[in-house]
Amino acid sequence: MKLSQANIFDTSSEFGVPALGRQAALYIHIPFCIRKCPYCSFYSIPYNQTLADRLISAIIQELNNRTVNIEITTIFIGGGTPTILPIRKMEALLKAINNLGATHSREISIEANPATITPDYAKLLKDLGVTRVSLGVQSLNDRILKILGRPHNSKAAIESFDILRKAGFDNINIDLIYGVPYQSLNDWSFTLAQTFSLKPDHLSCYELTIEEDSAFMKLFPKAAETDEETSLAMYNYLRDNVSKADLVQYEISNFASRRLGQKNDIPLLACSHNINYWRGGQYIGIGPSATSYLNNDRFQNIKDVIQYCECVEKNRDPTTEHDILTPIERAGEIAGFGLRVLAGWPFALFKIVTGFDLLSTWAKEIENLIKKGLIIKKACGLQLSSKGIIFADEVAKEFLKIKTS
Repeated sequence: MKLSQANIFDTSSEFGVPALGRQAALYIHIPFCIRKCPYCSFYSIPYNQTLADRLISAIIQELNNRTVNIEITTIFIGGGTPTILPIRKMEALLKAINNLGATHSREISIEANPATITPDYAKLLKDLGVTRVSLGVQSLNDRILKILGRPHNSKAAIESFDILRKAGFDNINIDLIYGVPYQSLNDWSFTLAQTFSLKPDHLSCYELTIEEDSAFMKLFPKAAETDEETSLAMYNYLRDNVSKADLVQYEISNFASRRLGQKNDIPLLACSHNINYWRGGQYIGIGPSATSYLNNDRFQNIKDVIQYCECVEKNRDPTTEHDILTPIERAGEIAGFGLRVLAGWPFALFKIVTGFDLLSTWAKEIENLIKKGLIIKKACGLQLSSKGIIFADEVAKEFLKIKTS
């Protein structure tokens, strides 16, 4: 495997070209958690040491198999809770990544939950090449954390952040959730004030989405009766106040520090791995349930740790679902999803990435969206309007209407 040192913003095009051709971003899924949060829809299971030993060996084997002749642009280790792994298992995984040359990668991110980070663990991550940590704080209000079923409290979250800073991490993201049942705007403003005081380098804020058949719905039967007005007020409060922490919004749910400046309206501390997703780049998913997209083929690994391990150990393909997209279908997804980036879609870049002309291919849809006040047409490209940011899913659906080439 060849590791790319290219900055996706440092290209001749206005916003940077994502992973194309033989390039791909790399995602590694660690499905273990202390316990499953009742609102979570991602594949995860309780931690088991014997199973973890087997899984890490299988992940390393799949990693070596899938990355042959692939130029990796960014790496993201997610879950689950990757930092629930014992130090020796995390060390083995990171050393396997380093053996592929990944220490030269521009960005290596890992998700971490508060209370799983110790000074020794943070030092290991830093020493073995991790450049960015995403801390799953979710709230700094202990009552809201209990409603969410999180296994930590606000004190542990702040302590974990401080440990990472002392270990030398200068690119720390904090994840927050809003729109939680029984969460008031005052609760949300308190969490934001506390978060801003920590001076994170990046902030990701997501509205709580509750599946009808989730454990959360059983615990809170009225949770489906979402107070959309309060959730919108929380989101608007966030956008109106985030500059107090010297953060700038660059995507619907994501904000990054201005510390290193910006290029083409995108902060240099934006998450490069996610930019690749939003801009339609290729990606490789390693581990159970992980999804990949290569050469117009989107496929997913088995959502079962034991079955996944058995496949990899016997040199069988662990993928179970393949979705071959036509070029126009993929281009439509890229058009809609990429507009989440507030800088918008430059016409020239979209043509480079997809091969389609954005204006002519979706002329009718774009005209309708402009009439509704959801997007803005500029000389160089399209952007979401302030109203469009709120109704981004509706915008994306318009670009999915064309199904055949």
